[in-house]
Amino acid sequence: LHSMDLAIQSSVYVSSPEFAGWLLKRGFHWRKLWKMRWVALHGAEIVYMDKEPTVENSSSLTITKAQISTASVIDREDIDGNPNGFAIHINDGHSPPWYLRADNVREKKSWLMRLTHVHVIVKWLEEFEKVRVLGVGGTGIVYELLHKTNGKRYAMKEMEIKNKLQMQMAVSEAEMLKDIMENISHPNIMHIEKVFQVGSKFY
Repeated sequence: LHSMDLAIQSSVYVSSPEFAGWLLKRGFHWRKLWKMRWVALHGAEIVYMDKEPTVENSSSLTITKAQISTASVIDREDIDGNPNGFAIHINDGHSPPWYLRADNVREKKSWLMRLTHVHVIVKWLEEFEKVRVLGVGGTGIVYELLHKTNGKRYAMKEMEIKNKLQMQMAVSEAEMLKDIMENISHPNIMHIEKVFQVGSKFY
């Protein structure tokens, strides 16, 4: 595995933040022209459009989107060897590869980090099946999960983040749980497998 992948997979806290910016994108049609496009990452969904969205133009935008899944491949190499280029192979049976180029290597690395985060989260989530609701509280819903391969059962808390205060509370709780797990080992204390964010949802 790539060192970035290993670091992310070994981390308890994995985040999939909202992220957007201008990138050069190669066209899907036969001419394959490179054009500037506004590309945005929303959870596991990636979209592009020819203008940066605003309140004024939101109703007239043409948006192309795709879903990052377990089958998707994040390629760190450019199709023509450009140092700022990378690609997303969606692999859903109908979406062509997304060939993208950033302004510089630093921006490329920033995009690759976020895309890798998303891919790790999606792969991890797809290993489980929601069995039932264990409880509903003021901050979220707790589900029982079944691991599809080894049959082990887990509990997962899902929180919908609606404002900055809720985000701060969720992050504080995640950091507290992470500290407990790293510093205390006891058979009566539940082991924490992952803490992550996808779009507006915190798990």
